[in-house]
Amino acid sequence: MFVREGTQKVATGEGVFGVPYQETEEGVRISGGDMLLPPETASADLGQGIEGNNLLFQTSHQWPSLRIPYELAPNLRKRGRITRAIAEIEARTHLRFVPRGPQDTTYYVRIRSVGSGCWAYVGRVAHTATEKGSLIGLEDACTWSTTVHELLHALGFWHTHQRPDRDNHIRVHFRNIRDARRHNFEPIQVLYNPSAHKIGAYSTDSIMHYSSFTGDSSFVKDTSKPMITRLDGSTFG
Repeated sequence: MFVREGTQKVATGEGVFGVPYQETEEGVRISGGDMLLPPETASADLGQGIEGNNLLFQTSHQWPSLRIPYELAPNLRKRGRITRAIAEIEARTHLRFVPRGPQDTTYYVRIRSVGSGCWAYVGRVAHTATEKGSLIGLEDACTWSTTVHELLHALGFWHTHQRPDRDNHIRVHFRNIRDARRHNFEPIQVLYNPSAHKIGAYSTDSIMHYSSFTGDSSFVKDTSKPMITRLDGSTFG
């Protein structure tokens, strides 16, 4: 249950932008519906994702190498989706996921089953007394493709449809979006970096982009109508 909403300010070399969030009773801040904001989030920038799709990338919690240690919690169910998601990422990038070893005491991805939702911290988070690594939570209904999405969050990627230039490519139909879910569609307001032009065009095919339709009535007022379309009115996903 969410107890309040707010905006967490994030400082960058280009200025300051705000990340909207909802806070749970446990004090966890969730942004965009599935992103747990890391403690002391410090910066964000534009970066390159799978197949050159231009995404928002979290640099303050960036992994320092292509080696990504991970750990599967004892309670994790449906482990085949993890194997398939990791294989998909490794086939398209130079990243390599390796089981957590004794040397990986501070930074690693930890995946566990949860009762509800599919979510992840954005970027690398240190193992502390209260935070056990870059946590990913998956309910049983989370698919392998959703697992890819959450793994990319853990690697530092935000949602494509929250890029600051998204209004040049898509139209968000706020009239069909419930008030409690509007924050999922608010753009991350960071100064646009001209160098981003070198790393790929905006893509509605990105796995980090919401589709036009959702069957979740907690998101939209009318599930038969789109929540996002291209500027020409066409739908996708």
